[in-house]
Amino acid sequence: MESADPAYLPISQVAEVAFCPRNFYYRAVEKIDLTDARMAQGSIAERKREARASIVREGKLQVRSVTVSSETLGVIGVIDVLEEGAFPCPVEYKLGSASEGLYERVQLCLQAMCLEETLGRSVPYGYLYYAGSRKRVCIDFDDILKDKALECVAEARRLMESPTRPEPVNDWRCPGCSLLPICMPSEDRFLDGVGQKPRKPLPSLGIEHVVYVDEQGAYLRKDGSRLAVTKEGQTLASVPLGHVDQLVLAGNVNLSTPLLKHLLKYDVEVVLLNSYGKYEGRFTTELSKNAVLRLRQYERSKEESFRMQVARGIVLGKIQNMRAFLMRGNRTRGNAVLEEAIRQLSSLFPTVERATGLDVLLGVEGAASHTYFQGFAALLGEEIGFDFEKRTRRPPRDPVNALLSLGYTLLCSDCLTACQIAGLDPYVGFYHIPVYGRPALALDLMEEFRVLLVDSVVLSLINRGSIRPNDFEEKYGGWFLTERGREKFYAAYGQRKNTDVTHPIFEYTLPYRRVLELQARLLSKVVMEDIPAYQAFATR
Repeated sequence: MESADPAYLPISQVAEVAFCPRNFYYRAVEKIDLTDARMAQGSIAERKREARASIVREGKLQVRSVTVSSETLGVIGVIDVLEEGAFPCPVEYKLGSASEGLYERVQLCLQAMCLEETLGRSVPYGYLYYAGSRKRVCIDFDDILKDKALECVAEARRLMESPTRPEPVNDWRCPGCSLLPICMPSEDRFLDGVGQKPRKPLPSLGIEHVVYVDEQGAYLRKDGSRLAVTKEGQTLASVPLGHVDQLVLAGNVNLSTPLLKHLLKYDVEVVLLNSYGKYEGRFTTELSKNAVLRLRQYERSKEESFRMQVARGIVLGKIQNMRAFLMRGNRTRGNAVLEEAIRQLSSLFPTVERATGLDVLLGVEGAASHTYFQGFAALLGEEIGFDFEKRTRRPPRDPVNALLSLGYTLLCSDCLTACQIAGLDPYVGFYHIPVYGRPALALDLMEEFRVLLVDSVVLSLINRGSIRPNDFEEKYGGWFLTERGREKFYAAYGQRKNTDVTHPIFEYTLPYRRVLELQARLLSKVVMEDIPAYQAFATR
């Protein structure tokens, strides 16, 4: 039987160990790779060099993009430029000014060690060329550097087999790292109780610009660099494609294949709803490559104690947001129904803390929701013309429930997306039981945001008179928004997602749409045991 080929590690990734072991783990083990502006510039410069396979410069032949490997070390890489002379001399190109960092020197040294093994010749030194300063720096491959390179290879092998991520460095290396939004070193260390509170929110990776289309019979197509919405030959809207992060289509809305391919290529989701606002499906790009995280998620979903820990945090956060919402609404009312609802919700906190099983938590949450919606009904203006007694769905029995159902559908879709961005499987939850076709983890995440992102919008639209009874229609025993009513709701919901809020734990300000992503990433860190417990987003 033939032996399996050795597992070669990319030299560029092995060298990351010298810079930040956690960075290596994300890239090599979890297969996460984000391209920032600096890396994109480097790729463009590399393609330009590759366009010239070889060139004679200063009397020396320079060969571009030479692949080298070492069976002994088990590494493989590409030398930017191999310069022939007294010996084959590797040259590695870097952006910026000369810094001679350990990462760059280890990378160059490993390339030279591959050359020495392959050619049987000594390679005493190489060069780092910094495009920013147009400066060449000679790097001697002495025993100290070679020993460090071998240490990096050994550590890389160890990390490849490790079930946990290395600790974040959380120092000067972090601000320039493209993986900063995923690694979250400041937040990680703070929640672990060993670091200071982070000063500012992370760059967003999530959805900012959402385009809703529910004009029945509309047709969407790619018009150059723009998204064109037409109907019966007339242009209804034209939006730059660069401004579209998500497309939500409701009812009989069609789109062209070239447009769909463009959206998939640039990671723009297409969410499909029926004409009544019920979720039907989505077009999205391939599943996250982070199989390590998902495997750990599947393992931990079978741990009863872990599920209880996460579920308890979710339910506590939901009840706290319910109570805070009713308390704010009762500041100027002094309503007895609201005061009693607030008192009952407050009394449930110890019950959640003492809960010993998921079935108990589900019962407590059900009691909390029943109490909350009694208070919610008291917040609705009596003169508006809306009747609401309790939460009903499938179908919603009154206009208020129709608004809540549509809002929860949109929120569930946003939470599903947040889970996917964080690398999690949205269908395997910890609080909600996985059932075929149910995005259990997305439902877990949305519990703490129901009040904040949906109920608040519904109450505001009704009490301000923005939504009227004539914005609804009764069909098949249920109430549904008209097309005009849906337009109003989409606009209000989108505005709410872009509302800035102070994070209760980190105390920096960011819009709700980014809070969804942040909470999903925190949940992924709990799964990977980077932080001890999940803390829901709970307002004060």
